[in-house]
Amino acid sequence: LNTISSTGQSSSASVLDGMHCVVRQKEIPMEHISWLGVVVSALTLFVLGGVWFSALFGKVYRRELGMPATADGEDAMPPGPQFARALAGQFLAGIVMSIALAWLIGSGTVGHGTACGFVAGVLVAAALTQLAQFEGRSLTHLLLTTGYMVVGLTAAGAILGAFQG
Repeated sequence: LNTISSTGQSSSASVLDGMHCVVRQKEIPMEHISWLGVVVSALTLFVLGGVWFSALFGKVYRRELGMPATADGEDAMPPGPQFARALAGQFLAGIVMSIALAWLIGSGTVGHGTACGFVAGVLVAAALTQLAQFEGRSLTHLLLTTGYMVVGLTAAGAILGAFQG
């Protein structure tokens, strides 16, 4: 990056010099990614999502989405093909998030992975909060979705740190 200083002289200093998260390689290094860790991490996000949005907070989540309450014994899940697409999309998103997180963690430790996962969760939560401003959803809905992302990505980061450490 060429810049012009206040004296009018050109220099080739980068505005990112001195920052710790700068990738200086021309290629993305993938040798530190544990693919088994990615799968375990994605499965963890998948299972946590199922537990979070059904067993833990299912009634509240359905209410916040404006869905009718289910009677005892009634299935709260959408019809077959729609449910299958939702599950496939959830797992694919978990794989993508896990690959990105594994790349960011590199050859770290459980602690490093946990910290990276937490920061990633906070970033995703912030992005969801931005979007929520225009969706007309409640604060409860926002807390449910952002809470899942922070907890899920923190756990995913710990798992990836363990596999890649």
